[in-house]
Amino acid sequence: MFIERGHVEPARITPERAEAIRAVVEHALGSLGVEYGASHAEVKVASDGSIKIIEIGSRMGGDCIGSDLVRLFTKS
Repeated sequence: MFIERGHVEPARITPERAEAIRAVVEHALGSLGVEYGASHAEVKVASDGSIKIIEIGSRMGGDCIGSDLVRLFTKS
């Protein structure tokens, strides 16, 4: 069991790892038929580099991620 205790922004990953995660998430959303609108995905990157989807959906993230945290971390 895992308990979310915070957020790290930006993620401490390489551009190559970010692209690999993006590809997995885009493939999953496409497989679900999600083409437009907000989406939220949580992934786990294993020690061997494999990427596992924990949660994905066509909605904004919870915990005020879309309403507050994105704005605070991107200064936009």
